Order: sequence, then C-alpha cells, then structure tokens
Amino acid sequence: MGLVACPKDWETLARDTVNKCNDLVQQVVTVPHSEQTISLLDDVSDTLCQVLDTAEFCRNVHTDPAWRQAATAACLSLGSYVQGLNTHRGMYAALSSALRAPGARAGPPETRAVGLSLARDFERYGVHLDAGGQARMARLTAEAQSLGYELGQNLVDPGALQGFDLPSSLADVPGTLPSGTGVLARRGSQVTAWLAQMRQPRASLALVCRLAEVRRSTARLMGHDSFAAYQLTDFSLAQAPSAASSFLEALGRRLAPAAAREAAQLVVMRDATEPRRHLAGGGPAPGAPLDPWDVAYFKNLARDRQREDAASAWALSCSPRQALRGLDRLMTRLMGVRVRDAALSPGEGWAPGLAKLRVSEADGALLGTVYLDFQPRPGKFPGAAHFVLRCGRGHGTDAVQTPVLALVASLPADQAMHPSQLELLLHEWGHALHTLLSRTRHQHLSGTRGPLDMMEVPSHVFELYARDVQGLALLLDRPAAELEAAVRAQRAQRRTFSALTTLHQVHLGLLDQAMHSSRPPDEARLAGATAEVLGRHSPLADLGPHLPVYPQLRFGHLVGYGATYYSYLAAQSLSARLWRRHMEGEPAGRAAGEALRRNLFEPGGALPAGEALRRLLGRGAGEAGEAAPATIPDPGDLMLELGIEE
Repeated sequence: MGLVACPKDWETLARDTVNKCNDLVQQVVTVPHSEQTISLLDDVSDTLCQVLDTAEFCRNVHTDPAWRQAATAACLSLGSYVQGLNTHRGMYAALSSALRAPGARAGPPETRAVGLSLARDFERYGVHLDAGGQARMARLTAEAQSLGYELGQNLVDPGALQGFDLPSSLADVPGTLPSGTGVLARRGSQVTAWLAQMRQPRASLALVCRLAEVRRSTARLMGHDSFAAYQLTDFSLAQAPSAASSFLEALGRRLAPAAAREAAQLVVMRDATEPRRHLAGGGPAPGAPLDPWDVAYFKNLARDRQREDAASAWALSCSPRQALRGLDRLMTRLMGVRVRDAALSPGEGWAPGLAKLRVSEADGALLGTVYLDFQPRPGKFPGAAHFVLRCGRGHGTDAVQTPVLALVASLPADQAMHPSQLELLLHEWGHALHTLLSRTRHQHLSGTRGPLDMMEVPSHVFELYARDVQGLALLLDRPAAELEAAVRAQRAQRRTFSALTTLHQVHLGLLDQAMHSSRPPDEARLAGATAEVLGRHSPLADLGPHLPVYPQLRFGHLVGYGATYYSYLAAQSLSARLWRRHMEGEPAGRAAGEALRRNLFEPGGALPAGEALRRLLGRGAGEAGEAAPATIPDPGDLMLELGIEE
C-alpha cells in the first residue's frame, strides 16, 4: 500500500514513526518559542497522520485479513502514543509561549490559526488541567472511545439484533393490528419490523445513555455546560448549541405544512389500499393520522407508481468511467483542472478492481493523486467515504507536499449507475476537491480539516451538478435539450415526499442535540425525551406511552458526529445558496469556479468559515476574525432546493 510492502512492515513503520516524532518533540520543547514551534508541531501531526490515517484506511478496506490485523495493531500502537502527546505539558507550554511571543499576531495568519487550533486540541484533552483533572480526562476519553466502539459493533453484529415480539398492548394503539390474514398479516409484520428497528440493538440502550453522560462530564471538566457547547464553541459556523437548535427548529417549522400535506396524500393511499381494515378490529378509521410505521411502506408504494418518471430519470445515468471522463470536462471548464487516468504500479493497492487518477493543473503541475475503490465485494467497507492518506502542505515554500486520497464506494463496474449513485459520486468528489485544491502551508488545517458544518458544503455543492441540465450535459457529453425531460422527471421523483424525508433528518439532528445537552436523558427519561422530539412539527400519529422507541440505537452518527449532525442540513442550505449565487445558469463558468476555488477550497480550514462565506455570499454571511459570530443559514435556501417553497 505504498508505505508498506507486506503486513509485517506496519509494525516497523509504527516504530519508526514514533522515533521520528520523538525527535521532533524534542525540538519543539527546546527551540526558541516562535513560529518555528508551530511548524514543528505541524511536522509531528503530519508525520503521525500519514501513517495513522493510512493504517486506519487499510484496516477498513484491505481484502487480506493479515493486512487488516497488522494495520489494526499499528492503529492501536500509534493511538496510544498520540494520547500521550495530547497531554504533553512541555509541548503545550512551548506552543502557549509561541502564541504569546512578541510579534506573534503579526506573523502569517495561517500559522497563527494553526497554533490556535493546536492549542484548542491540546486543551480538549485536558493538558491544562491539574494532575487529578488530567487523570479524570484520560479515564473519560478512554471510556467514551470504548462505548463508541461497542455501539459500532452492535450495529454490525447479527447477535446484537435479537428478535421482537408484539406487546399485548399493541392492540390498544390506534393504527395497529395484533394478528390476522392478508392485509392484517402484512400490517402486523410491518409493525413488528418497524418496532424492532426502533428498539434494537437493545444492548445499545444503556451504552447510548452512558456515552451521553460521559461526554457531559468531559464537557464540564473542560468548563462547558454541555458536550454540544464543547463541540461547537469557537470551532463551527453555529458557534453555540442554541444556534444549531434554532436552525433545526426553524427548518422544522417551515417543513411542517408540506409534511402535513404529504402525510395526507399517504393517508388517502392507505385508505384506498386497505379500505376495510379498521372493521377487522384494530386498524385506523379512514382519515385517521398516519402511523409512523406506515410512512416508508406507502412512500415506496407511491414511488412504484411513478415508474414512468423513474424510467425517464434513468436517461441521466452513466457508468462510473463515463462519469470520470465527464468530471475531467467539468473541471477543465470550471477551474482549469485536469482529471486523468494513471497506471497502478505492481503491489500498489489493497483489492481487485482499483483505479488511480492524476489530478493536475492545465499545465500539468500535479495537484494530487486519487485512488478509486468502486468495485463491490463481500465484506467491503459499507457506504461511501473519502479517505485522506496524505494531506497537502508546504505551499509558499520550496517543499510542497501533494495530497493522496482514496474514494471508496460500491458502484457498478461498467454498467450504468442509478442517478442517485451519480449524485453520491459527485458528493465524494466535492470532498476530494477540498483535499486536492487546498493550498495551505501547514497540514493541520489542510483540506477538510475544519469545522464540519463548513467542510460539508463543497460536497453538497457538487451534488447539485447531478440535478442541473447544463451540468449533466457536460458530465454526460450530451446536448442539454435531450436531457430536459429526464431532469424534470428526476426532480419530481426526488421531491416526492421531500418534506417528510427532511423532517426525519431534522428530528435526528434534534435528538443529537438533546443527547448532548446540559441534561442528557438517562434510560428512565430517554423514551419520553425521544417521543417529545419526534412529535415536533410532525403530522404523524402520536405513539403515546404505549410504544417507546429509540432511533438513537441505530444512529451511528451519534458517535462520530456528536452534537454536529445538524451540519448536513446546514451545508445543504448553504450549498443551495452558493449555487444560486454563483452557478445557476452557468454551472461550469470559470468565474464561479475561481470564486469557489479561491475562497472555499484553497484556504482549507485556515480561513475562518464565516469569513469564507462572507467572501462568497456577502457581508451578511458572517464577519472575519478569530471568533466570528454565528453563521447559520436561512432554511429558505434548502426549502427552495427541495421544491417545497418557490
């Protein structure tokens, strides 16, 4: 895999990395405290991340168990070493002194931004606490990591997903049937399956609540009243949990009327499909509110009836290879960037069916390397992801380091992708560009290393090319006029029940905020707190106390994106606004491409997110500075994109 030739090399590489970092650490604490201190700390970070990130990637994607096992051992070894560095008082003292040094504020803004970010990272692990506080922080951090691992394992362990019996009280809940044949049997199975999904893995119930409590304790140890405040303060567009929650609530209120209309459509379909089930002794009367377990079933049924539109949307499909050729055309027009195939060297890879791209300026200057792992295979990493194996750095110096990254997804090899798969590919390409086009001096804030609610914006901007006639014409190399009908069909299909779908995401975001609030619910209060959130702005039937549900148990982002899940909806809204401001009507225009490149991609996380938006969208989008005010988008931008408002 480039860094290593065989599994045993991981052990040697991990050991050599520690030795190299120890030498750098010694320099950090001995050189005069200045900009050089920050640069040396960035060298430590880069040295570790190149190996640790590649090992993490290997253990997730390699087809050979021996490679995965060796990479996992390297991750554990280096992870333990990193924990020690995170509480290294000597390095923290040197950094603090460098930031206070005469003329520190007059130095390069990026270097100071990196120094402030590193100081925040040190403090997040309690390096500034007394010995007792540090010991407690270490215990809390270790427990949180262990809980997160257990929750993740429960989601993939079939043994954790036990069976489910319908409770005897189910017959008393409006809209459900305990037994029967035909429609009754279908509904009984449907309710059973939905409730099982909302209550399993049962073993995760205590884990979720304990993780929330551990995170709250961590936040309070660090001087914050909640984990959400700990996550968002000074390192997000939102700046505070109240702003994130306000955005979600505002979006929920805007969605509510359309969600009610969509639910009413499903009620009509339900009543027409099963006109007499309420006479059998348990179904809802005609016109009664829609039960939550009916939503997915009748949404899918409605979409099945749109087969003509769905077939028309397939006219927008292409193979992954065709899409990559289209990306070369798009990127050439948009930013003067070329995307070309490159040959894999012998032994360069981790699975069959890989591809490699060389991304360069128009004059051939290398921007970075992208590996593509799109071929489906048993046991492959689930979902789609962008893995950074090496960050870019050194811009403005004589030692430029170009980035290396991998995009992983399961896509058809030489067959047409569904339009949604093209959208997914473009989403990941947006992340890749953020890494490839970053022009930072230091790696610590290179590419996607910044506030999550800002880092998701480029990926959502590029999704929009899959919904735009002119953008698709360039990607598919076809006349726009041939695609207009298919784009209309795709848009109509995508917007079908978009309010209910988006409201579900709002609820997940609000649950995320509730679990990381100043008073997260324990097991005794979790069902009530969850029901209260799910009831907000919802047109669905209220389950009441009969059927407690816990969507948190299968909400994997609760672990990895604690208190920041709102970022996806915020980024979708910001991307819609950016598109209308810069891309609409001319999505491949060079002026739009240069605006995105200079203000969004090249600065990485080194430019305050609010300042980046101010440059792209105007002063109302946020002010410049180290502590910019909260910058939360107007939900109206997303409502327009979803076709809910005009």
